[in-house]
Amino acid sequence: MCIFSTGGPGILKGRTGALSTRVIVSRARVCPVEGSPRRGVCRVGPPPFSLSSLEGVLAMRALSAVRPPLAPEASGAPLSPSRVLFVCQSGGQESSVQRDALRRAHALSRAFGGELFVLRVLPDSARHDVLLPHLSLLHAMNDLTRTKRALDETHAQCESLAPGLSSEQVLVRRGAHLHEAYRVASELKASLIVVPRQRGVSGRDVAWLASMADAPVLVARPSTRGDSIVAATDMRDPRYPVLHQAAAWSQRLEAPLVCVHNTAGATAGPATPARSAIDLLQVALRFGRDAESIVARRADPLEAILGEARTREADLVVVGVRPRTWLDIFSAQSLASRLVDRARRSVLVTPIRAVA
Repeated sequence: MCIFSTGGPGILKGRTGALSTRVIVSRARVCPVEGSPRRGVCRVGPPPFSLSSLEGVLAMRALSAVRPPLAPEASGAPLSPSRVLFVCQSGGQESSVQRDALRRAHALSRAFGGELFVLRVLPDSARHDVLLPHLSLLHAMNDLTRTKRALDETHAQCESLAPGLSSEQVLVRRGAHLHEAYRVASELKASLIVVPRQRGVSGRDVAWLASMADAPVLVARPSTRGDSIVAATDMRDPRYPVLHQAAAWSQRLEAPLVCVHNTAGATAGPATPARSAIDLLQVALRFGRDAESIVARRADPLEAILGEARTREADLVVVGVRPRTWLDIFSAQSLASRLVDRARRSVLVTPIRAVA
């Protein structure tokens, strides 16, 4: 027997509307029927969704059978960063955005028990003068002086904002900002890259860096009043790498986890949100902790993610990016890149490795 009605925490709720249908699993935990401890209750708020008897059975099974946690290796990117690379641009070492981002990177490295590295990238001004070769040497000496000054400034900044770093953990490079970030991340085998959200860092750049470095990239913004983590998933990958990454952060930071899935398109029927809620609930139960699950129906999944993040005043949004060809990079923007450009809170872009 499957009961559909309105209830409180630990139940399945629903709300319908034009292109904004949502099925909300308030808590992913078992809610037994009174007098029958082995049965689960699936409650849907008015107006009720029309579920078949088979879907009702699936709902009961999802609520009454807690599955073991998924294997950590099912996720693409490392769940516990061992080396965190913070990348700052030249000329912005005194900005409040970079100071807040560095504090956040330092706090994350301590929370995950990792090692923090700070990279400051200066523009490459080296040039060779053919007519006056002696000027090339003068330019090189000036560049060396600026690099030494930048290194001293970065050390001083780290002493006040991220104390305890050794000289080997503070680096200065010359070149293109994100290209140098990729090179250093590859050299260090960094498992998390942190960049401040500021001019010169676009969503496309962040998606490119996450894919090329094969490591999550955190676009750090000032913290919000809330502490919840919103994880966006399309549920296409049975490994659920984005949910794995978000669950690991949620557990380590002791932050509430909200899983968001958007159902839209020509194939989405009236019962699609309910079926998706059942599937998402089954997945949420595998993580071994309470997780709130949201199933929305919006024309644009970006609006569903941003809307839920605003409602929760979420401090972090986790989204995945799949490998893309060079043609894709120069054509349509991915959801991850659009989210980085639109969001007003920190965004963690995690790479999704192709299934072998």
